[in-house]
Amino acid sequence: MDDTVSDEKEAEVRDHFTEQVPKYGGWQCKVEAPMFKGFSDRFTVFPFGRIYLVELKRRRNGRIAHHQSEWAHIMWCLGVDVVYLNSKEEVDRWLATVA
Repeated sequence: MDDTVSDEKEAEVRDHFTEQVPKYGGWQCKVEAPMFKGFSDRFTVFPFGRIYLVELKRRRNGRIAHHQSEWAHIMWCLGVDVVYLNSKEEVDRWLATVA
């Protein structure tokens, strides 16, 4: 993630993400896991079984909490990539690498 500051709200980044993923051949949905504090926001799948858990953060003070890092480590150990994105530009860059 770069260090430039953006005024984009997390909802704007989320809306951009949900609009763009299908354009790159993927599918995504919101993860509702209240019993698992810190679990990623979005379950995202691309062709050929590429699965990602995506956490959308706001640019300012969009810190990754300890329990989020713990979940990311568990998922990584299971072969699932966890991605943290905090701007529309980062969404676009990431999609260009996975599509």
